[in-house]
Amino acid sequence: MRKVVDSNFLQSDELRTYLSSSRQNKVVLNDYASMEAYKGDTLNSIYHSMEILVQHPKQVIVLKSTGIVCGLRGRAAGLQRRMIDERQTRQFSEYSQALLAAKRGNLSLERQLVDLGREATVQMDRVLADIVDMPDVIEDMAKIYSDAELKIFRKANRLPMK
Repeated sequence: MRKVVDSNFLQSDELRTYLSSSRQNKVVLNDYASMEAYKGDTLNSIYHSMEILVQHPKQVIVLKSTGIVCGLRGRAAGLQRRMIDERQTRQFSEYSQALLAAKRGNLSLERQLVDLGREATVQMDRVLADIVDMPDVIEDMAKIYSDAELKIFRKANRLPMK
């Protein structure tokens, strides 16, 4: 079984129980959950957020970035597999060891984490700033389509080809 985690679930006893109950249980980690784990007081937040996953690194599946996932094309068959970042998933155990080393005082690794935290904070701030304009953007986009076309979209159907 797989569960997609968000930043709140990363720190829950429910996650600990889920991963401990079976090695077949996996969590799916997307880029935004990771960024949220880094932002703010990076060294405290990342250790706390990843504490449970570090104990179960072979049960973590890391997705490709949202930008890459949104650009995936092709048949629905195999889409889940194509969304997975195989390299990062494979290397999550190494990442976990690096987190533990940083927590024990490895200054070089701590600096790398802080740098990643800065990047995550900038990205999340950008997303939050962009969200403010989202209702206006959606309203403008809706004006392009007829009522019939909007009805098709709202039912998640495809427009007929012209």
